[in-house]
Amino acid sequence: AEAAPPPPALFAVDRTGLLTASRRASLCPYLQPLALEDSAFEGWKFAGQVPTLLETVVQGRVSVLLDVGVGFPLCSFLDKPTVLAMMKHTVHPVILSTRCALSATHLVEWTHGSAFLAMDNPAEEVEFWDSGGGGGGGEVTVFVPQCTTA
Repeated sequence: AEAAPPPPALFAVDRTGLLTASRRASLCPYLQPLALEDSAFEGWKFAGQVPTLLETVVQGRVSVLLDVGVGFPLCSFLDKPTVLAMMKHTVHPVILSTRCALSATHLVEWTHGSAFLAMDNPAEEVEFWDSGGGGGGGEVTVFVPQCTTA
């Protein structure tokens, strides 16, 4: 028997959900090459016509989110359940966003300071209390750098 093909390395998602072949005709020309064939997510469970960002993160085992600054900002639909789902796949999720409505404080707190973050809002320091798990917790300061599209 042939081995199943590896999962795609890149999932492109907009506010509607995963970019798929069934949506290709309605996508802008520059997004059409990013649309996945239906076989790439065969067997996934999702509620709508296509998987949402959260459904894609969970079933695609996504550990990096990159907002490329095209169309609708990623962080306008990035939420705590999605970030926590990323934490199930990696100790250090990566979130890079050039237009994020969420505060860095939320993202640092949700990931307990373990995420690699770069956001569009001016660079800031975020302080939070880390319980340390083994009793060695304390106040932690995380510096979140600014990223731009330049």
